[in-house]
Amino acid sequence: MANRYWVGGTGTWDSSNTANWSTSSGGTAGASVPVSSDIVRIDTVSSTCIITLAYIPQVVYFYTQNFTGTFDFGTNKIQLTGSGTTLYIGSSAQTFTGTPVLELIYAGSSGTRSLGTNSNAFGKIPSVYVTAGSDTFSITSTNGLVDLNFTGFTGTWSPSTNNNTFYGNLTLTSSMTFTAGSGVWSLLGTTGTTQVITCAGQSLNPITQAGGGAVVQLAGDLILRNDATYNLASGTLDLNNFQLRTGLFNSNTSNTRSIQFGTSGSIRTIWPGTASSVFDMQVTTNFTYTGTPTIYPWAGTETTIRLGVTGGTEANALDFIINSSNGFSIATNSKIRNLTFTSSFVTSWNAQLHNITFYGSLTLNTSMSTTFLSANTLIFASASSTQTISSAGKILGTIVVSSNAQTVQLQSDLNLSTSGRLIISSGTFEANNKNLSLAAVAFTSTTTKVINMGSGTWTLVTSGTVWTGTTGNGATTVNPSTSIIVTSNSGAKTFSSTGLTYYNLINTGTGALTLAGSNTFNNLAALAGCALTFSSNSITTSNTFTFVGTSSLPITITSTSTQAFTLAKRGGCIVDMQYVNMAKCTASPVTNTWYAGNSTNSGSNSGITFSSAPALLGFI
Repeated sequence: MANRYWVGGTGTWDSSNTANWSTSSGGTAGASVPVSSDIVRIDTVSSTCIITLAYIPQVVYFYTQNFTGTFDFGTNKIQLTGSGTTLYIGSSAQTFTGTPVLELIYAGSSGTRSLGTNSNAFGKIPSVYVTAGSDTFSITSTNGLVDLNFTGFTGTWSPSTNNNTFYGNLTLTSSMTFTAGSGVWSLLGTTGTTQVITCAGQSLNPITQAGGGAVVQLAGDLILRNDATYNLASGTLDLNNFQLRTGLFNSNTSNTRSIQFGTSGSIRTIWPGTASSVFDMQVTTNFTYTGTPTIYPWAGTETTIRLGVTGGTEANALDFIINSSNGFSIATNSKIRNLTFTSSFVTSWNAQLHNITFYGSLTLNTSMSTTFLSANTLIFASASSTQTISSAGKILGTIVVSSNAQTVQLQSDLNLSTSGRLIISSGTFEANNKNLSLAAVAFTSTTTKVINMGSGTWTLVTSGTVWTGTTGNGATTVNPSTSIIVTSNSGAKTFSSTGLTYYNLINTGTGALTLAGSNTFNNLAALAGCALTFSSNSITTSNTFTFVGTSSLPITITSTSTQAFTLAKRGGCIVDMQYVNMAKCTASPVTNTWYAGNSTNSGSNSGITFSSAPALLGFI
């Protein structure tokens, strides 16, 4: 094994010119051209020259650690036959041009072939192809390569804690042995280039993708060790219809970045322990995606995700599918598209005090549980598509419908917490003939909105103002269908609405129900022992009034002030009230319509006969 030193200055390394070579550094030229048993050294003696490679030589080792000139590979490569030591030592001061490739061709099984590029800067480092051998391979920590390809290698690579940089393709094979370490690999492809990653079923080190205008493309499913992080700092991640499986996924930055999912690409987290967020894209400023954006988050303890707290929009919201976990939560103010809990998720969605915006649908399952507190708000805000809520009988928090011209539709009965409200600020809410149980309903904005109440029962379970509805200067449309509104709390309640039409309203709670405003009903009812209070000067119109108390549980009906209110019967027939205590009521029509048997006239009433309806009269 002989040393060959370049002494030719600027020149061409070919297979015949001996004028470039010496047996010593700075020595006399004329040594034979390096062969497969020689060591090539390009050192400070030739520091400013330009060396052009004109063929494919074979040498044992290639050392350029003190070289500050330019080495032009052209389309050629250098084949290294050595084994058991450092085959290449580079320089941070040198420049490589052309397509710099070192091919490691030793076919044996002994020793460790290592590389020390002494740089992680593009233009100063080569690609390495390990095409043979069953020995061990290593690269020095903090060093970089362009491509690293192990096609033909059946040995072992264990990078351990080494941090390395790659500007090109990374290709592992299933026939090699790879043991992932904790060192971080940086993918720094240059603008306009594509880095193709092939892991061949091997679990890889943590990865940081920060190649600005470059694309990282998967050639198959990409698997990182389950305690590793894939950090998308910049550039485009092309899943290419494959799955990225990683301990954690992080892209919490405002750098320009994107993910290409394709039609079946996905990201799955597999973190084994506790993490503040297994999928952390809190900042989605300058983030875009294409395809169907599917995320499967999982952690050994409670799974938490963050998305779009800053910069979140409908255009960059993603889909999350929850298969299994020891609990699940979403960081407050996150913005996501679809959230689906499959039947295999049997623990709890812990919403805590979090507000979450959805641009797609929410689907729960019957085997899971939910924990929602009073301040939880789920906002449905798509401006482009219909959103559905399938709550599977589970309790949710406050729901805000702010979907512009789109529809939010129930797919199952809706149960909100005892302080959970339904707030409809824009768009269409479609009850879809489902039942609702909630604290209150509100729709007061002047933005165009439609409430399709369907045929279900809307049960308002709390006290205080349980219904707030206005025409919104003509912007509100209520289609009551055959729905029933029930106020069930035993405390005082207020139904505040003006100028709208509903179907049936029933007060079943013993506390007074105040009707604030003039509205129209099909049937207005109160059960025995309940009370109704009407705002002064209001006009409440209904096809029927069902006010039937008992001697021990009369129904009290009065005004909120000294001013009278009006009850207007429409549709013919009569009203036969029983066991009521009435005051300040003006009944219409005034002739042979209103009767109050076994009742008390507490004054200031008109149009009411305080006796039971004549036996021969039909009544409603």
